[in-house]
Amino acid sequence: MLLFAFYVQGQEDVKIITENTVEVPKSGHSAKKATLYSTFLPGLGQAYNKKYWKIPIVYAGLGTTVYFIFWNSDQYNEFSTAFDIREADGEDKYSGIYTTEQLIIMQNTYRNQRDLSIILTVLVYGLNILDANIDGHLFDFDVSDDLSLRLEPALLSGNGFGYKGGMRMTLNF
Repeated sequence: MLLFAFYVQGQEDVKIITENTVEVPKSGHSAKKATLYSTFLPGLGQAYNKKYWKIPIVYAGLGTTVYFIFWNSDQYNEFSTAFDIREADGEDKYSGIYTTEQLIIMQNTYRNQRDLSIILTVLVYGLNILDANIDGHLFDFDVSDDLSLRLEPALLSGNGFGYKGGMRMTLNF
């Protein structure tokens, strides 16, 4: 049970305007379980939250970033090997195409891209967990179209000064 009390800021003589009680329904759904499920197997928390349409998005993001990790790593290794052969006065497959300085630039570029892909993979994995957690918390949230706003007069009690008039605004959703 939650108790809401509203206060008027800057007026010490006005205390409580209104009090409402709200019943929060208890369900068997757990945001903690959804978070743990997505931590151990990406997409499992989304399945637990019954958001099945998000699972392909999670795996597409993870698959894409992991693909670029391996692709950039392969490119880095290829240019690194070519550089090592050239430094040993050998003939690599890029002789006459790239200079030694360009091979170094290509190595650094693909290493940086590989590192960025690793960071993006961790970010997508973290977003998967965060999404499962947030959806777990909002699982029982009522998203009905029944929104209403009520304005009604209210009497506010003052200390020794009687009552003061005011307006109360109630938003139901």
